[in-house]
Amino acid sequence: MRKFTGWIVDHAWLSLSVIVALTVAFLFFIPKLELQTDFGKYLPDGDRSVRLMRNAERIFGSQEFFMVVVETRDSIFDVTTIAEIHAMELAFGDLREIDQVIGPTTATVISAANNRLTIEKAAELLPTTATEVEVYRQKVLGDRNLRGYIFATNERAAGVILKPSPYLDDTATLVAAVDEIARAHERDGLKVYVGGIAPLRSAIGDSMMRDMLVLTPLVLLVMEILVFLAFRTGRGVALPFLLMTFTTIWTVGLMALAGVPLTAFSFFMPVMLIAASKAYAIFTVNRYYEEAEHADRLPRREMVIQTMQDMAKPLSMDALAEVTGFLSLLAASLWPQQTFGLFIAIGIAFTLLLNFVLLPAILALLPLPKRHRDYGRGWLPNALVHFGRLISRRRIVVLALSVVVLGAFAIAIPRLVVDTSPGEYLGDDHSAMDAMHALDRNFGGSSQLSIHVSTGRTNGLKEPGILKAVVALQEFVQAQPEYGGSITSLANVMREMNQKFHADDPGFYVIPDDPKLAAQLLTLFTFSGGELWNMATPDFSQGEVVARTSLNGTAQIIDLANRVRDYANTVFPPEVSIEFVGAEQAWGSLAQETVPNTALTLAIALVAALLIVTLLLRSIVAGLIAVSPMILTIVINLGTMSYLNMPLDLASLMIGSITVGVGIDYTINFIVRWKTEMARGRTIEETHEMTMRTMARGILFNALTLTAGFAMFYFSAFKGLRNFGLLINLTMIWSFFGSFIVVPALLLALKPRFLIGKTKSAPPADLSTPTSQEVRS
Repeated sequence: MRKFTGWIVDHAWLSLSVIVALTVAFLFFIPKLELQTDFGKYLPDGDRSVRLMRNAERIFGSQEFFMVVVETRDSIFDVTTIAEIHAMELAFGDLREIDQVIGPTTATVISAANNRLTIEKAAELLPTTATEVEVYRQKVLGDRNLRGYIFATNERAAGVILKPSPYLDDTATLVAAVDEIARAHERDGLKVYVGGIAPLRSAIGDSMMRDMLVLTPLVLLVMEILVFLAFRTGRGVALPFLLMTFTTIWTVGLMALAGVPLTAFSFFMPVMLIAASKAYAIFTVNRYYEEAEHADRLPRREMVIQTMQDMAKPLSMDALAEVTGFLSLLAASLWPQQTFGLFIAIGIAFTLLLNFVLLPAILALLPLPKRHRDYGRGWLPNALVHFGRLISRRRIVVLALSVVVLGAFAIAIPRLVVDTSPGEYLGDDHSAMDAMHALDRNFGGSSQLSIHVSTGRTNGLKEPGILKAVVALQEFVQAQPEYGGSITSLANVMREMNQKFHADDPGFYVIPDDPKLAAQLLTLFTFSGGELWNMATPDFSQGEVVARTSLNGTAQIIDLANRVRDYANTVFPPEVSIEFVGAEQAWGSLAQETVPNTALTLAIALVAALLIVTLLLRSIVAGLIAVSPMILTIVINLGTMSYLNMPLDLASLMIGSITVGVGIDYTINFIVRWKTEMARGRTIEETHEMTMRTMARGILFNALTLTAGFAMFYFSAFKGLRNFGLLINLTMIWSFFGSFIVVPALLLALKPRFLIGKTKSAPPADLSTPTSQEVRS
């Protein structure tokens, strides 16, 4: 390290020129960085839910409908309101990306009058008088297929369903066009909401961009303020800022160059990089100022080299442990988690490189600090020493309390739930949820349960036996507490046609037993202009049953699907295939995919950290002591989530690996400094005091700046990221206390050989301030 740093110091301008050139090159690629907000595309191509959804799209078209909700203060059945809705439906139909539109004026209505069965558009001619409006109202509400589906039962809202083209890759432009039409038709007393998976996805993308543009500079500002309070010098502020900025540019630029998009898992990665790189800079600058206290004894060149040499071992160990922790995410099954872990690891490698190239190059060009602050004295070092003495006296109590706390939080972990749905990640207060709330208010639910029924033979869905099984399945779904109030299927059309065919007698709202009559009714429906949508394919071999539900998370999605599947197996013959398709099922699969991999990646991260510390310090005891605060932190975090009823979502699923990656450096720096002091011949108590007086200050300010920086996540547009900010703050706090309390208590209680064995006799030094030799540790 001395030769390497010496070369950098002697060629400072050349080193800085290369760094600046590379930074400009990486900066050029950043505008090309893309966002991927389609949660379904986070799953592997071989995932069952993905394959089923792709198959359903091939057969029926897009499974991602838009639901435009028109809500009024009084009644939807008003001349002006109906005309406004009709104009809006026509405008939606003119969009080339929309395949089909079904709404209050364009929906197919089955009616019977004067012994005639009529199948027509809901409003062939728009009503212009109150009388005509009432006739229209009676006609559309007389069709069970429209009540609760197109028209809310409260009669104050209506829905317009848009089916986009399945070949549309980029839905952002379509979402903007639909939203523009919706806004153009709003007026006083009439509110229009645009709901559906595509609008939700677009809103997530917009919020991700907003968060990156707002949170990144905000975190930088807060951290720099705290760094200034810690060092109160220009270089103490500038060096961490430059390291944070250059590291982030290099890493994000490399992502763009590699064509890797930001996702809901990784869009906050720049903030994570800022936090991780800042820690290296703070430890290095803190060590530099310890050297500067004795600048009269060392020339500037030697002081910079000595600083870097002293920091090489602990920071290299930090980086290796952090990189391994984040690389554990490569064991995850979802590519967004894998790329997040990979590029955070790359960013930490960049941080380590720049810390030992950028910082010494700049310090070599700067004059020695004019004013030297003695960081070993003052109220803060003295307070830390007194705190350390308290831990030393109460070491057994500290360890016993740690075990009690561990147990208290561990017992809550089994109650944790996983929810990877966009709604949970966004939060109820997000503007994108307004449409979902409107659907919940007026239509009983904003989620959709899509069941693909395949008979395997032509006209199989026309058979009364199969249709009766569909009715039984519908009745089971309607009996579930999650049922929202509407369900569509070919069986409903058949029953409605049979009732209208028999003079609108409600007693005939059943599936006819006569196969010929059933086939004739469906033929009449299609020949008269009735649209089957996803209810059946043209050959009637397969179709979908779609129920609106009030599902509140992926756990409910999985549970309801399992109940419905079990029941379906009892009413359908074995040759009929029943599958669940759609975005909600993909979210459920997302949860099922992530949970086992989360445990695996966490185990890998902890084992890797244990092995790294063990090998570098040549002691399994050192490794176990180093990971003990991480285990305590992870258990407390998960237990806290359980006690606060916070589910594991897309961000928090990675909290374990992030805890190991971010929090391990406190412990490593503390143990390495302790080991160094022991090697100088100090007693174990003297070593503890000296470590608290010197290294503890850097760890404290590092923890404070990280905690304050991640607190800026509370300003995120996403509930999931706000919760994640809380968990990261808890990680910083508990990792800090773990290194300050648990680690010294363990070292003082166990007196492990990896420390004691290195001790050599030497007269004890004054502990009020480090000597020239001591500050080089």
